[in-house]
Amino acid sequence: MNRFRHIILLTAIAIGTLQSCDKYDDNINKNDGTLTLSEQTVVFECGADQSTTVTVQSDKEWTINGITDGVRRWLEVEYSGETGESVVNVKCIEANPFEEKRVAMLDFVIDGKVKETLMISQYSDPDRTVNLSVDRLDFSSASGEEKTFTVVTNKDWTIEDYTEEISAWAEITPTSGVGQTEVKVKMLQPGTELENRFAQVGFRIDRVHCATLILTQKSSLDISLSHDKIVFSNKGNQSQSVTVTPSTSAIPWYVDGYTDEVKDWLQISAEKGTGVQELSLTTLKDNESKDPHSASLRFHLNENIFFEISVIQEAYESSVQLWADGPKWAKCNLGAKEPWMYGDYYAWGAAEPLYKSMEWTGPADGGYTPSPTWGKKREDYEPEEGAKYFSGAQFDKYNLRNSPYSTHQSTVNYSKYNKTDKLTSLSGNDDAASAVLGEDWRIPSKAEWQALQDNCTWTWQEAGNSEYNGVTGYKVEGKGDYAGKSIFIPTAGYYLNAELKSAKNNGYYWTSDLHTDVAKAWRPTFSSSAVTIAGSTNRCYGLPVRPIQNN
Repeated sequence: MNRFRHIILLTAIAIGTLQSCDKYDDNINKNDGTLTLSEQTVVFECGADQSTTVTVQSDKEWTINGITDGVRRWLEVEYSGETGESVVNVKCIEANPFEEKRVAMLDFVIDGKVKETLMISQYSDPDRTVNLSVDRLDFSSASGEEKTFTVVTNKDWTIEDYTEEISAWAEITPTSGVGQTEVKVKMLQPGTELENRFAQVGFRIDRVHCATLILTQKSSLDISLSHDKIVFSNKGNQSQSVTVTPSTSAIPWYVDGYTDEVKDWLQISAEKGTGVQELSLTTLKDNESKDPHSASLRFHLNENIFFEISVIQEAYESSVQLWADGPKWAKCNLGAKEPWMYGDYYAWGAAEPLYKSMEWTGPADGGYTPSPTWGKKREDYEPEEGAKYFSGAQFDKYNLRNSPYSTHQSTVNYSKYNKTDKLTSLSGNDDAASAVLGEDWRIPSKAEWQALQDNCTWTWQEAGNSEYNGVTGYKVEGKGDYAGKSIFIPTAGYYLNAELKSAKNNGYYWTSDLHTDVAKAWRPTFSSSAVTIAGSTNRCYGLPVRPIQNN
């Protein structure tokens, strides 16, 4: 019995030993597979139809991961995955249409494990663009009309979306080409009677770059206007005539876009009619805002057949810049409503004019006959403001008595802007432009008047001129980039005592600078024969002011 047990035990041990040996042999012989590539990177230039091969050495079958739909757009990858030595064929089938290099990462896999990775890249082409010399061609309703344009590229291009429906009325030749090419478009049919024709075709060099051309052909029904744009100044009561010309008088035309908002500033003499008709467009009032008025009016024959006209009333501009880095010069004198009006007259250093609310009774030999009303009397001033004036002054004349900061009725003696305080330029509310218009405005300095003369062209305007209502003065125009920008400075003369002097013949304007003689201030003067900046006038005289605005 014991001997039998020994035999069984020895047998079990032998079997166990054999099993252990088998497992040991399996671990020794187990192979996860090896794989090597002849190249780990492949680089293509930007173009298509490039190919290369990569050699694979493997002791087991393998496959490639990473060949996505996006990769298949530009790469063909062929392989067998066989054991041993085999070849992967890689072909670049598309030129790189993007601005940057593109990359594909292909993983070589055995039994689900990545053994090697092949990186394939393709350079970009900075010149891979396509443009058209025009983006739109508009044709009349006539058949046979031809127009040409240029496809601008150095690549192969082809047309797309050129359907049979489009080609039935618009012939485009050629429909493909290489590089920069002249293309002709010809109308094969007359326009329809119901609506305008419209087509949109593309000129493509790759799946990213495509230029679009729009084609239109007018209907045989047509309507046109003598203008497609009218621009009025900011003034009211301006009129412009336009002629409406429909292709037939059998169908009445009508205006669309003439809204209540437009009617507030623009009047059209007729909103509907038949046949050819001349209309009058009139601005109803001044545009005093900083934004222009605008309207897009459509003159229709039917819903699809119309002609659009743009009407603009310019915004009010109180100032204009006449040279680079220069200040903005007011278009009108201080107190004036029009460039040719004289405005109010100020003593130097006075915040308010002696004469207010000028009434203009009409042009008189190159000027206006002003009818002034009186400004404040001495007793109307607040004590602090009135203290600038001599206490015994009677505010009825421009003379020494009412000159600001005068300290005596009969002698030239000033309590401010003098040799003691050494103030030589107007400041604060002593500057009439700042006091009336705000701190952004001021009276020009002598140097700024000189810069106006140096940087601009001064042209004398004779009496009776049409541009400035017959008033004499100088039209001052910018040069170079500022040509076409201008102001008008009338010969407004000056007030001494209660009398307007030298108007129509001479212009005198204050500067902000005190003269070396403290009883005077610098001022320019001009006439038909000369412009002189370095003049001077007693501070008590009444001169007009042309403000400037800081940029």
